[in-house]
Amino acid sequence: MMAVPQAISNLQLRRAFRGYAAELMDCVETRSDAVVYVIDDNDRGISCFAGAEAAVSGCFIGLNPANHELHLLSIDNGLFKSPEGGVADCALIHADLFAFVEFKSNAEGKTQDSVTYTYEKAISQLEHTLEMFNAKLADIGLDFRKAVEVVCHIIVSPIFPRQSAMEMNYCMRFAIDNGVELSFDNQRIFSHTDNQNHTERTMTNENLMTAAEAQQWVESREWANGWSVNADKSIDALEFANQYHRNKALWDKLFKFLAETDPMTLEAGKKIVLEEGRLWINVLEYTPKSAEETKIESHRNFVDLQYTYEGNELMGVAGKVTPINEYDPVKDRTNYSTDEEIVYSPAPADRFFLYFPKDMHQPSVRSVENPGISRKLVGKIEYAK
Repeated sequence: MMAVPQAISNLQLRRAFRGYAAELMDCVETRSDAVVYVIDDNDRGISCFAGAEAAVSGCFIGLNPANHELHLLSIDNGLFKSPEGGVADCALIHADLFAFVEFKSNAEGKTQDSVTYTYEKAISQLEHTLEMFNAKLADIGLDFRKAVEVVCHIIVSPIFPRQSAMEMNYCMRFAIDNGVELSFDNQRIFSHTDNQNHTERTMTNENLMTAAEAQQWVESREWANGWSVNADKSIDALEFANQYHRNKALWDKLFKFLAETDPMTLEAGKKIVLEEGRLWINVLEYTPKSAEETKIESHRNFVDLQYTYEGNELMGVAGKVTPINEYDPVKDRTNYSTDEEIVYSPAPADRFFLYFPKDMHQPSVRSVENPGISRKLVGKIEYAK
């Protein structure tokens, strides 16, 4: 008989779900690779581990730098057989972190109404699963969300017509209603250190600012650390405030460097690392191109700070977009096209721009026919998920 992994034993999951459609350990797979890939296998009808080739097909990725044991619990059609109300597809379990995952394919959403229906259906399934696990563990005397950090993911395929503003609103509402983080990102880091830091950085619901309070906070400049450049009004003040307070030491380090450094003294092409793997600045020099020649982009793991200290250019933000390539995890970038109008803002030397993972942005578009040379700093700041 397979030994019960410690992470599952700690939560007494076999005891909690005794008598269900399947023996719990028959629904568990275990791997300890540095990166694991989870897919919803249509042929098998369950979620399961897959090879690295799954990385381009809308899978869930578990980043496991310490090579801990990660346990995949198949829930829908595994532990449960077609339960009323629906359940999440699976959970990826680590000693400190329990991540529920619900997969949705592009076939389920091609219009505004169907996107909304798909998201709300996925959220309902996740909420139902949370309720079941909370209740079953409470029956045996355990508080599920005190025993382990619980998070939820909705995974959509790369060509799903996603709408970032809608996703952000769903995430915020889910956290308020359930006390659990919801993410549309397709990856999660599983490590003792990361999850401890994540918990410390995450603002509680009681501490979340309103949009008006966040705007006042931005205007107060208490974040600036002496840097005299202003935040452009196009910046999402609420996201800026949340990210700053979740990663305050990192943002303070960035703004302190900018306050103390004359960008004109920096060498073009240089990468200035302020904290390895988490915070750096690229020094760029280039000739801006037309909008037609400039790609729309977004990033998953880093926030962009863009500051043009010399040049004639615009910064654009797109609404509804269509991906034109798969996400590149090395460059942390997806590119897009759009048939809709892009909103542009001038980028003078007295203001900077921030672009979060939800922001489909088109940077460095020339503002005049012959713009000359632009000089820019692009800061890359780890995104606190």
